[in-house]
Amino acid sequence: MPHLVAQGPEPAQLLQCSIPETGLLHIGRGSDNDCAVKWDRKVSRRHACMQWDGGEATIRCMDGALNPILVRGTSCQQATVQVGEEFRIGSTMFHIVSDSPESQIRKLLEADGAQGSTHTQVALRQVDHRVAMVSQFSHNLWLSTSDLELSVALIDILSEVVPHALAISVLDCADPDSIRTAKPKVLHWNGGEDTDRLKISRTMVAAAVKQQQSIVRVRRESDAAESSPFSADRGRWGFCVPIAAGSANAWCMYVSGRFGAADSLPPGLTPDDLAGDVQIAELIAQLVGAIRQVRCLEDQFSGMRQFFSPSVVEAVAKANDGRTLKPTENDTAVLFCDLRGYSRIAEKSKHNLQRLLDRVSEALEVMTTNIVNHDGAIADFQGDSALGFWGWPLPLAEGPLPACRAALAMLNTFDLANAETRNSDLKGFRIGVGIACGKAIAGRIGTRHQAKVGVFGPVVNLGARLESMTKQIGCPILVDGPTAEVVRASLAPEEGRCRRIGLIKPVGVNAPIDVNQLLPPEKRSELTDQNIVDFESAVSAFIAGDWDDARELLGQMPVKDRAKDFLLLQIASHNYEPPGDWTGIINLTAK
Repeated sequence: MPHLVAQGPEPAQLLQCSIPETGLLHIGRGSDNDCAVKWDRKVSRRHACMQWDGGEATIRCMDGALNPILVRGTSCQQATVQVGEEFRIGSTMFHIVSDSPESQIRKLLEADGAQGSTHTQVALRQVDHRVAMVSQFSHNLWLSTSDLELSVALIDILSEVVPHALAISVLDCADPDSIRTAKPKVLHWNGGEDTDRLKISRTMVAAAVKQQQSIVRVRRESDAAESSPFSADRGRWGFCVPIAAGSANAWCMYVSGRFGAADSLPPGLTPDDLAGDVQIAELIAQLVGAIRQVRCLEDQFSGMRQFFSPSVVEAVAKANDGRTLKPTENDTAVLFCDLRGYSRIAEKSKHNLQRLLDRVSEALEVMTTNIVNHDGAIADFQGDSALGFWGWPLPLAEGPLPACRAALAMLNTFDLANAETRNSDLKGFRIGVGIACGKAIAGRIGTRHQAKVGVFGPVVNLGARLESMTKQIGCPILVDGPTAEVVRASLAPEEGRCRRIGLIKPVGVNAPIDVNQLLPPEKRSELTDQNIVDFESAVSAFIAGDWDDARELLGQMPVKDRAKDFLLLQIASHNYEPPGDWTGIINLTAK
């Protein structure tokens, strides 16, 4: 059976998977997949399935997968590949190999320069062949995906470079104060699962962790006393090397053995015999510490990657003085997105809450993924809604256009899901989106005890008001006047269009809002460009008080146009005549 190797953009983002005997393998970002590509935000939670059949594999996108499969330069939802071929999802490349995954990964590492060259290894071997051995097998440390795998790989390397050791263990010293009184936590050792047989000097471990330096001890069996000079008598030796990893839990390596004529070391044991062992162990400890520190930083930024685009994360990561996170006033675009249809679906799923949670999570992921993919930031979640914003820490170079593109992409995803005959997690859900632009303060907002990255200002309230009005007007995406001006001037018609709805004053707002609808391109909409022209003429007549002309023009709109119905209802509610104090403003009576 062949193997699947997943390779991300970073050297450490490498995963090997054996195809099950059934031939069916699932690919996704969720940990419940056979091939869990956790590093790639463009890979959906359950993205694709691969079916191996004889000499080829069929890869098919799952329902709700947001990005296609790229095979031989072509984007598709399903493709067939042979052994030796590759395909891409998001930024991750997948290779189907016939030989062992270990050998293939080694080839990939060699191709990326992650392993030392032959000339380098020869040069190192002249100094100490064990250093070359560490270089040769260090890729196993980088390829580990958990603390357990890392500790296993660490002990494998130590067993090669210190072959005369009888016991090698990796200890978790998260609580240094309890080391002297409690048994150290053994992550892994070379004696199996029975750690009761492992003899560890707590004094040595405590001293090594406290002093952050290696401790070496030798005990002669003749008098059972610890002695600094080495002797030719029979006895035991051991050393403990701490592994520093920044803010990660402290680890240490504990290596021990025996000496004497009948044991693995010759009887003439000298300090130099163990000095080389300790030095090579310290070299490995520095490498493992660096790996753990990198992973700790990756974990810290993994949360940011869920809420920020790669460009935003890069901008924050480059900051070294904290000024990037400081709240600043900027030109900002905000996007409120609310999930519709939740109550109806929740009623049907009340006996299967986990299924309901999975469906809502998938819908929220559509929102957040499109915000992040268009270089926005996620400021907040409120139940089944999300708030995204643009303009911090990167300037608003294109104004509100990225927010508009994100909203149109969300709308398209939900429309496609509802149009399909097959069931999907998104089927039955709709969205309401409000977009506004203006000055706002964005950055690290909160108190001394609790803070988060967010956005603050009247424009945020305006975006929320527009999102709320989508229910009353019946339009999925509403934008304010300044946003509509930018759309008309700079958004290509094949990306999206805009039409004016009117001057509307929501409850609790003093000044009216120039409300506009953001529409998909003509080929994906029931409204033609001529419909938009006629509708805006009707809006102008409505505002001017010429309601007969307005009614005639609105009557030419498509039957399912909800915005037309909204304006006709306003006319009918005043008995088809504008009131005497008519100002062209629609005053809403409910939120």
